[in-house]
Amino acid sequence: MADLAARVQALDDDVIEATLARHSSGVALLAAPSELERAEAVAPEELQQILEALRERFEYVVVDTSPFLDQNSLVTLDMSDVLLLVCAPSWRPSRTPPVFSSSPKRWTTARRRRGSS
Repeated sequence: MADLAARVQALDDDVIEATLARHSSGVALLAAPSELERAEAVAPEELQQILEALRERFEYVVVDTSPFLDQNSLVTLDMSDVLLLVCAPSWRPSRTPPVFSSSPKRWTTARRRRGSS
């Protein structure tokens, strides 16, 4: 992501392809940078532009977000058509975290604005 964020104003096929690692199965991977600081420097607006560009080029875009709800995680959640929340089997919430109880309406509204159902 950090490599694409640095070139977010010129996200064409060549720029995106140059940042992807391809597997023989056809899966393309946009790997995390080796320096954590570079990943943290990606602004939410840049992430949104990157995800939109990837959605235009791929049938599926899978994002492994941080385990913490930061601005970039929220951008990713807002843009998602399907969410998969992976938890440890021993995790038992005492109550639903506010972001998960209040956001689905906002997410539905955002999908409608983008033309999805």
